[in-house]
Amino acid sequence: MYIFGEIFRLALKIMLYCNAYEALISTSNSELSHILSERISLITDSDLTKRLVKYADLKFIYDIRSKTAHGSTIKKDKKLEHYCIIADEIARLLLWFYLEDDIFQEIIDTNDTEKINNYFLNLILKG
Repeated sequence: MYIFGEIFRLALKIMLYCNAYEALISTSNSELSHILSERISLITDSDLTKRLVKYADLKFIYDIRSKTAHGSTIKKDKKLEHYCIIADEIARLLLWFYLEDDIFQEIIDTNDTEKINNYFLNLILKG
């Protein structure tokens, strides 16, 4: 059973991971949880089934982030620890992808919204 402090610590950790995702690959505040979930799933998994699972996990993670940021109640639940671990794994995959993929790194480093959007649109539509 979690004590209040542990719930808050895990939720805050998830919120900070989401902030890192946003800082790296978001280009707009519109449909943020959908776009982040889609983009991160796309670049961190090649298998469609795994992408779909990761997309759903990210949507849930982003929901925790929103509740934390806006002061909503977060229930005592073992899933919180599970999703915190997933958020950490995703952050590591995203950082690894950034460091290992020269094209992605170059696009992100331009900080050009249009180039970043086009990069992801090309990835989505090429499939």
